[in-house]
Amino acid sequence: SSSITETARNAGFNVIICPSDESVEREKENIRSLVSLRVEGILISITKETNDYAHFQKLMNRNVPVVFFDRPPEGFACDRCIIDDYAAAYTATEHLVSLGRKKIVHFAGPNNVRIGKDRRRGFVDCLKRHKMPITDETIFDCDSHDKAVEVIKKLRDEDNIPDAIFAVNDITAVTTINELNKYGIRVPEKVAVVGFTNGMISELSSPMLTTIDQNGQLIGEKATKLLLERIETHVLTPYQTAVVPTKLVVRGSTVAEK
Repeated sequence: SSSITETARNAGFNVIICPSDESVEREKENIRSLVSLRVEGILISITKETNDYAHFQKLMNRNVPVVFFDRPPEGFACDRCIIDDYAAAYTATEHLVSLGRKKIVHFAGPNNVRIGKDRRRGFVDCLKRHKMPITDETIFDCDSHDKAVEVIKKLRDEDNIPDAIFAVNDITAVTTINELNKYGIRVPEKVAVVGFTNGMISELSSPMLTTIDQNGQLIGEKATKLLLERIETHVLTPYQTAVVPTKLVVRGSTVAEK
């Protein structure tokens, strides 16, 4: 949020931050509050729970400038600032394949959210290209600390630990590393782990996390500039999609540090 605040302030705007904590009800409340405050524009990253976009449509009908970033609503005409989640997930999986890992699994996000769906697709297509097996135990719905604790315990109890894991986000990946360490399963010697975000937490695990850097600061800056453009011109169409580049940051969770 620092790049959003800075870009907006430089243009003479104040920023109100309204966390939704992955609750669609809170998301709706936040929008109602912001409309009542007569804000000049809204940046939104939707919750994992959001399936119905009626509250966004009401905003558009009121001609409130809106830009979605990171997680835009699917099939909804709007301005958005995103990354290519499919390509980034493919790159992360390709890295694990290149290391000679044979049993690679994906700890996936929800399929109703575009980023979860696209990362899952990138993972699957990479495995297919390399003619690697995809079974019922290749993808797990696992995108949080608690779920990672649960899934790693289950895999260990069933003596079914894979030799590589690509996690949909850094918190899941770092929890995975911590749980494997707890059970005496060495990372990266026995299991290589890749995350997605490159937030501060990625450098706090032991070993440090290999992850996709999704360039959060640039997403914030570009999304804010897109919103400022809409506010200044008062022209809400045609809608624009800004795509921010990503890169793989290789650390000790996939390649042993010397």
